[in-house]
Amino acid sequence: MSPADRLLAGWLGAPRPAEAAVGRARPGDSTDGTRRDDTGRSPQRLRRLIAASADIGETLVGAGTGVEVEQTVCDRLTEAEGVGFAWVAERTGDGLTHQATAGTAPETAAAQLQGYRTALADTLDSRAVRVVEDGGFVAVPIVRGDTVDGVLAVGTESVDDATRDLLGALGTQIGNGLAAVERKRLLLADTVTELTFECTDEHAVTVGLSQALDCTVELSGLVPVGGGSLLYYLTVEGASAGPVLSQLTDDADVADARLIEDYGDGALLEVVVTDAPALALVERGGRVRDLTVTDGTATLVTELPGDTDVRPIVDAVVASYPETALSAKRETERPVESETGFRDRLADRLTDRQETVLRAAFHSGYFEWPRGSTAEELADSLDVSSPTLHNHLRRAQQKVLTAFFAEAPVEGSD
Repeated sequence: MSPADRLLAGWLGAPRPAEAAVGRARPGDSTDGTRRDDTGRSPQRLRRLIAASADIGETLVGAGTGVEVEQTVCDRLTEAEGVGFAWVAERTGDGLTHQATAGTAPETAAAQLQGYRTALADTLDSRAVRVVEDGGFVAVPIVRGDTVDGVLAVGTESVDDATRDLLGALGTQIGNGLAAVERKRLLLADTVTELTFECTDEHAVTVGLSQALDCTVELSGLVPVGGGSLLYYLTVEGASAGPVLSQLTDDADVADARLIEDYGDGALLEVVVTDAPALALVERGGRVRDLTVTDGTATLVTELPGDTDVRPIVDAVVASYPETALSAKRETERPVESETGFRDRLADRLTDRQETVLRAAFHSGYFEWPRGSTAEELADSLDVSSPTLHNHLRRAQQKVLTAFFAEAPVEGSD
């Protein structure tokens, strides 16, 4: 199984917080899975909190803004029995700023935020759920990858291990929801902020590779796969595959590496990266547009929604990789392409035969699961050989995917 397969399987197959909490057996569980305390009472509050957590996960999928994410969380939590109030504060600079509240007045939440700054700071630093007993609430870190974006305060009484685990998972769920909103904003933005970084820090994977082997490295593709990891597709020139793989596998920030194609004096590789300047940008809703490394110096270009406060993002990158500097910042307008325009552009790139094969495959259910038609059946219907069908279909798919994923589609041969 490739590094991508293993990571994606682990990410997509991970249980939701509600499932994880329900599936964890503890001493005192009855045969029907109902947990009972020392007095024989069932934990109704925990089960209701689990239900609220599951509902939050489904609701966040449709959220359009960060504020909507935060308010939804607060509203759903306070609907659960045993939760008196909930509020969210985002990390801004060295402090926290109140954003959303339910079950109590915003002024009361703001006062709690100021009155328990030390306890909340400890939550941010430790990334751990903390019971603030004299405040009557539980502080939950809102985690996005390797960073803590803020704190969720849940007004509830005693918290056992299962509830603590559930709330910790909920904090990560909120962080993922906020990240998804940022990505959506970037996709829909007409104006974007383009940041260019120059990095010579040898601890960055691509910079260390270029410096060690005196080679050029270019990022040909990037896929966020969750769990604080990125899937890099790297094109290397000026070094053979063996030393490149050896250098990468020895890097503490590389979880796995696989050779895709050997060019002799270069290679194309798939690399699972657990820490990099690009990770800090992606986790904050950025899109890495370009990454090239020449003579041990990386040039990293990223895009963010036009109204993004870039200072904390730049600070986060530089804090992790001190030998990094912001070399350029500019606002750019994105050309808006209609659905018809996209289809016309794609139609111009497909040959008649490729379009015919692609349409037939689509309408015959070839792309469904289970398939409505096999490749052999499709080839017979079109009166072509199976190798010819696969050739046309693969080239057509490549052009469709290139038009969708690439900013500037690369014209290919027919």
